[in-house]
Amino acid sequence: MKIIVAIKQVPLRDSQFHVNASGKWIEETDLTFEINEPDAYALEEALQLKEKHGAEVVALCAGPARAAQTIREALAKGADRAIHIETDDLGSLDTLGVAKLLAAAAAAEKPDLILTGLQSDDLGAGQTGVIMAELLGMPQFPDQSCINRFLHELGSLQSLQLERISEALLHRFGLWRRLDRVDLDIDSTGLMVYGHTYEGMRKGYFPRQRGRRGYRLTVAATANPADPEILALAFDPANVQPAGRLWDCLYQAADVLGSLERLGVVRADAAFGTGADVQELLELGVRFIVKGMVNQTAINFAARVSPTRWESLDLFRQVYDLGPQRIANCRHPVRVILVKLMTRRFDRPAYSHLYTNLGPEQADAAQLVMRYDDRQCIEALFKSAKYGLAIDHLRTKRYRSIEGFLHVAAITFNLLSWFRFYLLAQAGLGDLGMRELAQTLMDIPAKCSRAGNQVLLSFPARHPLAPALARL
Repeated sequence: MKIIVAIKQVPLRDSQFHVNASGKWIEETDLTFEINEPDAYALEEALQLKEKHGAEVVALCAGPARAAQTIREALAKGADRAIHIETDDLGSLDTLGVAKLLAAAAAAEKPDLILTGLQSDDLGAGQTGVIMAELLGMPQFPDQSCINRFLHELGSLQSLQLERISEALLHRFGLWRRLDRVDLDIDSTGLMVYGHTYEGMRKGYFPRQRGRRGYRLTVAATANPADPEILALAFDPANVQPAGRLWDCLYQAADVLGSLERLGVVRADAAFGTGADVQELLELGVRFIVKGMVNQTAINFAARVSPTRWESLDLFRQVYDLGPQRIANCRHPVRVILVKLMTRRFDRPAYSHLYTNLGPEQADAAQLVMRYDDRQCIEALFKSAKYGLAIDHLRTKRYRSIEGFLHVAAITFNLLSWFRFYLLAQAGLGDLGMRELAQTLMDIPAKCSRAGNQVLLSFPARHPLAPALARL
């Protein structure tokens, strides 16, 4: 059996792009390139088929001379041969043009199977493999990644099971167990979708955002910037108010920790900054710092403060401690911290405010604002931060499948945090970010084998990381 794997060389995801002098393509001088991630998965699948059934794996790549580095990487991972279609004008070709190049080279090899990645990380068209199959007259089975087949099997029962798995892992490996009190960050964000076939979309409208639809994600995570852990997660149509999920996530996190008494300080965003929420937090006796929901409240408070009484926090912000104040829909007074942000129009500063039950002896106004600024938001956990988990190319539109995938992502995030803390830190690799960690480990041509109930990993003796990994 002969298997061809189409691979592509793409710029690193975090690259800064600039248009070149011709105005038709990007400037490549300062860019670093790598193998397209979905293509790497296709290559791995081909190598597994080779190991099980015996096959010749041929890597097929079109691109300029620099693409030879990606071809060498594919050969190092186990491909038997490689074909390089050297061309300097790949960027000027559309998907059909690229597919014709690849199909012509593949036809000469007469393969039994052609594997391609789901889509490229640079253009994301996801059509090259489909067009190749049509040009070659071969049957096609698009979107056959293991994760997508897995997603389509997820339902409400599987989501519940994933929650139980997450709790069991947290009880066994959780870093929170090392702390007497655990600070908790609770955040909510909207996940907008485009198209009309997403399940639950008709109810998924965003209040006060006309025409926008999608879902709402709420997450509770431990407030440890280096090794945070996700303790609770809730997923809803966008029109569901997030306020109720504050208590679901709070009590679910407390259930993991064993009791509410293990909670340190709860930091929550403005979605949970209503008077009713503040009242319940005060009556519950949980220490908290919560951003106020309504900016007009901050503006009204700021009108009572003399310009000379503000305290500078940094170049653009000033703070003022109003002390205990009465707020709407709350029976108890609560400490209010005002924040004034200077904008480009110095005559129109922007105001926000924080509610807290921490006393002045525990933290002054500046310390409270800085402590709130350090909280973990969803974007940091799942997307943008160094230790965040990137979520891209989700190919399902079923509500329960998306919910299940988010639970899997949360479990994966925790597993990687524990892997970094318990293992990589011992090898001096604990500071690797999520993407850097995945890329570093995926590039090692390690061999995996089983001996009874143990998994054995063999690393190349001359790999730069081999001495560090051998100490694990």
